[in-house]
Amino acid sequence: MADNLTTTTTVATVPASTVIATDDAGSAHYQKVKLVDGTADSTTVIPGSATGLYVQGAVADDAVASGNPLRIGAIAKAFDGTDPGSVAEADSVSLVADLNRRLLVNTVHPNYWSVNSNTSIAQTNTELKGTPGGSLSLFIQSAVLSTDTAMNMQFVESTGGSTAIVAGPYYFAANGGLAFKFEPALKITAATNLGYTSSAAGNHTVTITGFTGP
Repeated sequence: MADNLTTTTTVATVPASTVIATDDAGSAHYQKVKLVDGTADSTTVIPGSATGLYVQGAVADDAVASGNPLRIGAIAKAFDGTDPGSVAEADSVSLVADLNRRLLVNTVHPNYWSVNSNTSIAQTNTELKGTPGGSLSLFIQSAVLSTDTAMNMQFVESTGGSTAIVAGPYYFAANGGLAFKFEPALKITAATNLGYTSSAAGNHTVTITGFTGP
């Protein structure tokens, strides 16, 4: 048998002889069918192109990705309430790897900050980092404290209102110090600033790193 079948009809609007496209597979004919989109009352044919029904297998390692290969991607999400950069939120983005095929990941938060206070005067609810905008929160990642005088220090939030202790107090002998990291980061109440209190006069330094997020 050959490909295609010819039919006859008595319907006035259909030619007397109509060819139906088929594939002759030896003992049977398999009809060739074009795909259309799934919209109701629509018969738009789905094109076999990059904008239609088009699937291509994987590209060989270390080869130019020509055509329309299947790809693994990611979705860009802004998690700090700000402009995520050059990519619009919810857009598809490409993963980035080095020449040894290791995925590159930026471990620095896009809304990273650091603050430092160096004083010889006892502090009471002194602001270190101002209130973030909107309903965002400050997150403390690490802190370094040192003093040449015996005292204690503590971190507080809402320095100008209903102050609350969020970490500490930490107690020091003269010429004492402390360095530590919060894992996970210590979250401050949303829309609240960060400050500290020290119990005595004497040279003391507070350095904090963190980020702002929801």
